Amino acid sequence: MRLYFNIYVIKDRMKYRSKNYWSIWREEEKQNIDIIRNLINIPLPKKEKKTLYTGDFASYKDHFNQQELAGTIEPTEQDKILYALCRPERLLDLIANFCVFDNAVRKIARHHQFFATHAAAKRIQQHDEYHIRKGGVIWHTQGTGKSLTMILIAKFLLKSNDTENLRIIIITDRTELDEQIKNAFKNCGFEPKNAISSEHLIKLIKCNASVITSLIHKFNTAFKKEFQDLNNNILVFVDECHRTQHGDLANKMRAILPNACYIGFTGTPLFKEYKNTMEKFGGSIHNYTLKDNIIVKLFYEGRIIQQHLNDEISINKNFDTITNDLDEKQKTALKRRFSHPTTLSNTEKTIYAKAADISTHYSKTFKGTGLKGMLIAPSRAIAIRFKKILDQIGQVNSEVVISSFDERKGNTDIRSKNEIQEFLTTQKGLKSNHHKITKEFNSDDGPEILIVVSKLLTGFDAPRNTVVYICKKLKEHTLLQAISRINRLFEKNEKTKEYGYIIDYEGLRVALNNAYKTYENHNIQNFNIRNLEKLNKEDLEDTIFFVDDKIQELFPSLQEIKDIFTNVPNSLDPEQIEQHLADENIRSNFYFLLDKFKNLMSIASNSNKLCQVFSIEQLAELQNGLKNFDKLKKIVEKRYNEKTDKKIYTDQIAKLLDEHIIAGDIIKTDMVNIFDNQILEHFITRVDITDVDKANQINAQLQDVINDYISADPALSRKFSELINSTITQHHYKRLSDSDFLNKSINIINEFKKDVPTELNNNKTIIAFYRKLLNFLQNQTGQDQRENTIKIALDMYEIIKNKKVIHWTINSKVINEMKKSLNNYFFDVVKNEMRIDFNTKNLSNLTDSLIDLAIEHES
Repeated sequence: MRLYFNIYVIKDRMKYRSKNYWSIWREEEKQNIDIIRNLINIPLPKKEKKTLYTGDFASYKDHFNQQELAGTIEPTEQDKILYALCRPERLLDLIANFCVFDNAVRKIARHHQFFATHAAAKRIQQHDEYHIRKGGVIWHTQGTGKSLTMILIAKFLLKSNDTENLRIIIITDRTELDEQIKNAFKNCGFEPKNAISSEHLIKLIKCNASVITSLIHKFNTAFKKEFQDLNNNILVFVDECHRTQHGDLANKMRAILPNACYIGFTGTPLFKEYKNTMEKFGGSIHNYTLKDNIIVKLFYEGRIIQQHLNDEISINKNFDTITNDLDEKQKTALKRRFSHPTTLSNTEKTIYAKAADISTHYSKTFKGTGLKGMLIAPSRAIAIRFKKILDQIGQVNSEVVISSFDERKGNTDIRSKNEIQEFLTTQKGLKSNHHKITKEFNSDDGPEILIVVSKLLTGFDAPRNTVVYICKKLKEHTLLQAISRINRLFEKNEKTKEYGYIIDYEGLRVALNNAYKTYENHNIQNFNIRNLEKLNKEDLEDTIFFVDDKIQELFPSLQEIKDIFTNVPNSLDPEQIEQHLADENIRSNFYFLLDKFKNLMSIASNSNKLCQVFSIEQLAELQNGLKNFDKLKKIVEKRYNEKTDKKIYTDQIAKLLDEHIIAGDIIKTDMVNIFDNQILEHFITRVDITDVDKANQINAQLQDVINDYISADPALSRKFSELINSTITQHHYKRLSDSDFLNKSINIINEFKKDVPTELNNNKTIIAFYRKLLNFLQNQTGQDQRENTIKIALDMYEIIKNKKVIHWTINSKVINEMKKSLNNYFFDVVKNEMRIDFNTKNLSNLTDSLIDLAIEHES
């Protein structure tokens, strides 16, 4: 049997019915236009002309002869693409190395897969000072065929004469991804060996299997067996490498395969100070980002569920009854937890309001079109509640896809636990049931809305998925992964899916913009050219930490903790250990040293050097030390009543919120900068938005701003929150007309803005400082201190900003230096230069509050 590949090339970006079978070729190698010009201006030999200009092409002979006589012609886009794809060496490369049969379906590499493969092949030919092949990251956004890219790279490298005896291990962190990649390789002619256990993984590595697929978790037991393979011809592909490569499992894998070459694949690399995917793997190999791969236009719409408290006196009274055995500090902690916006957005009536809105929106917009939707819930229990409500309303057909229940993780309240267990008992064969649901979701029949929590946010390809309803706080890479689920082409009955829709119930528009900017604005080249070695450590003290130094501090730090228990007669007796920590000072020192050790372990675990410095036995000692002392801390916290067991109160308080929080109207939101008078005035005069919607959007955004200043000025925040709630309530009960509702909302915002000096540049931290300082100074002096407070707030912000270092919020040395500088400023500038008198006894509390505000806004 002969197999043929046809490569079709078209000149223009015309729209075809089978649009998803066409891809634009973007040439990444610099083309020499002179070579192309010379080629297209070489006359055809007479014999070829005679053969060419016959039959249907005979009429073109005169045209091309005249064009040839007219002189030099310039290359067209078609000429450039023909040169890029059809010059002999490129065409043979494409046919020999970049065509595969996936279950008898012929596939050819897209441009980003072609150039990524060559870039990877070039990178692994380079070696570091330890003669280990260099790796890196292939950053290809979601939906760009990362599995096929892996297959093409594997095929290219295993065929190459430059990489003899190469073995490939493909690592994932989820069972369904492991299965998916194993099947993808198998369908394309490979014979991958899937590790079914840690022992099996060791056996496969020992017997030099050519291609192995495994979950990263299997390295955990393999590490305990002290197995190690020092071969430097092992190539490790890590799928979704941003997720598992900054912690314990990654270090165990690298300890077992210390000389392997690691290539990470991700659509959303991390760029955090101490979790940087590019630096972890050794820089970028190839990038194909979100901006390059917007397949369908994405439309965003924010929706806010208005909430009201139906009986404030009753809820406060019942709360006090439930928590009457707690002290004020413990009560405050519970109040903070249960008044958090995330908690309030998950109350019973609010969930019902969201479900009803989703049901109506989907029914009116997509029902009967063959297009489907995905609802992202904040937890497994709430996912189940959404399903029950949607079934009760009866407009749409939905299914839930969640992972199995694990009592060690979350869902600590009894109600949630019971709901999950009850639901899972109906799911016979969870894995096969999930497969059945997702298969039906991809068909004309089956569920119209898929309800998920985190499962299926990555690696799930469903072109029909057109709308995502976000009911969960998401950020950065998780948020981009969620919206990428709808960035797929789909055609049905000659109708093409042109758009994807994001319906956001959690106010994530700013987070979405920031996430997009983070991934589009990063200068990847910088990750390969940092050169700190030329700088003196003294010059960088408190600004940049050196990971090598932190790694060397690990064992001394662990020993400091062990030294606390030197005087315990029997250090193996848990009771004697716990009794030794009865003294509050000893206990506090234990907590402090343990936090220090945990911080060092966190920093060190994100560096590949940890595996190079310590043996497997030493790594095990560090990890066991952390695990055992952390467990001890939890035991003594409970024993000496330092930590409230929130499980006792969770159900009762949640029930209280369900009873008293009422969900009102749903508001569609646009982002309006309420501090920009020109933008706000333009928004107010728009004729396409009702007065009610304008007022609701202004109030919602003002409330968000107010929430940022609660700790800086509780009285002021409470005052404006009450004004907003009172205005909304008056309009709700028809005591205010629509126009009066808008006017009163504008008056509230103007009054709030009146207290914010323009010199503060709308900086939330400086404004918080200003409010805290103004209260302090005016209470101390009884005089108007607004002008002085502006300067003091700006100066103090600069003092703290200039002393910030990495992890400064948990660095007691840096925080103490900040407090010292703030105290000095108060005496040198406020007291001596400005001649403002104040009670020095209150100064310590004030500087503590300012540091707390800075930490709060930093997080």
